[in-house]
Amino acid sequence: MISTTGPYLGCHLESDHHQFWNPNRFIQRRKRSSCHFPVIARKTKIILNRLMGSFSLDETRQNALRAISPIEKLQVPSRSSGKLVVFRGIPSHDYYLVFFLFVDLLGFKYLGPFEKVAYIIQLDFEGQQYSIVYAKFGMRIECSEGGNPEAVYAAVKRGIKAARPYYLWRAKEASTTSNLNLESKCPQLWEKYVFLKEQSKMLLEKFESEKENRVVEKGYDEEGSLNWTIISFPAYDFRKQSVWLHETAVDAFFCWCKSLFGKSRMSVSAHEIGPHGDENHGL
Repeated sequence: MISTTGPYLGCHLESDHHQFWNPNRFIQRRKRSSCHFPVIARKTKIILNRLMGSFSLDETRQNALRAISPIEKLQVPSRSSGKLVVFRGIPSHDYYLVFFLFVDLLGFKYLGPFEKVAYIIQLDFEGQQYSIVYAKFGMRIECSEGGNPEAVYAAVKRGIKAARPYYLWRAKEASTTSNLNLESKCPQLWEKYVFLKEQSKMLLEKFESEKENRVVEKGYDEEGSLNWTIISFPAYDFRKQSVWLHETAVDAFFCWCKSLFGKSRMSVSAHEIGPHGDENHGL
């Protein structure tokens, strides 16, 4: 898993859910990686250099503006009237690409964060107001009835493609600083799996050794005659608990696999990227 120090915008939902809505409440992470950071940083820089080739920020910005045309900055925001049209076809994992494209590269203003909303980017498309919203339940494009949010999304995708050199440049810049940290949770997850598996095995062995033991309880009436008899085998509770732990160990194993082989997430720490550089908005 790759993360950065400094404020950032809603990265790890599974473990930092409370941070998702406020980019300024990021808890700084220190380097806790089993990997040697300088080596990783150098290799990352080499790979990014090969991918980027010659890079011009101004040229990339102009290419992105042409790609998203006819999207423009919204000059005078207005309240939507009539029925609201919502398009939900944007993959949630593109939230940072959209934010970097419009806010950091092209200087669009954005609103947020609010409760259950990370950001709202308002824009003009063929004279009509649209809003790109990244919220708790995913990304969406909102507009008034009669709008064409699918066409807006098509333009956004063109912009993301055109801005690829910029994303690589962003990553390259981050790789040369100590803001880029590598954090591996694999050892802890593996230890959790091994612990649960061993506990399950231990309880199963305890069941096997004690399964013949039985407890007999008898009840008598007032005259002293036998009224009832209950025979139980406590060791069977050990077998039931062993099954529970075994199932939990399987879940822990797949969590370890996901952390080991899953896609790494990368976030670049950026300061003062607001439209006028007057706020400290983290990415």
